[in-house]
Amino acid sequence: DIDYHDRHFDYQMEARVYYTMAEAKQYKQTAEELSWIDRQDNGYYIIIPKTIEDFKYEGRAQHNCVYTMQYYEKVMDKISIIIFLRKKENEPFVTIELDYETFGIKQALGKYNQPLDPDLYSYIENLAKELRFEMISREHD
Repeated sequence: DIDYHDRHFDYQMEARVYYTMAEAKQYKQTAEELSWIDRQDNGYYIIIPKTIEDFKYEGRAQHNCVYTMQYYEKVMDKISIIIFLRKKENEPFVTIELDYETFGIKQALGKYNQPLDPDLYSYIENLAKELRFEMISREHD
């Protein structure tokens, strides 16, 4: 039994995204600069993607465009911060896009771009505020 929708999605991912080794290296460096965000909190894993391939895994598992629309470029250009929220460490749950400067939520969506329940969204809002406060205090150290 073949899931043609999944195969088509995989093909779309492969056909649309090309990145160079230099971009992969640059992204890794950017991710390292943001690694202070990685943590466990309130039963969740808050994860900064470490490689461009992490975006591919997330996009495939969540059926979203985080990879095909090359959100890693937004991170390298300091436009957005992408965070993966997990209940289990290696199991995609919520994909979050924050504004790089303000840490305001641009997007926070579940699998198939499903909206989140209000309590979970509220948790992410509070997390974003905490991260912004932490970033500001890091800049003044």
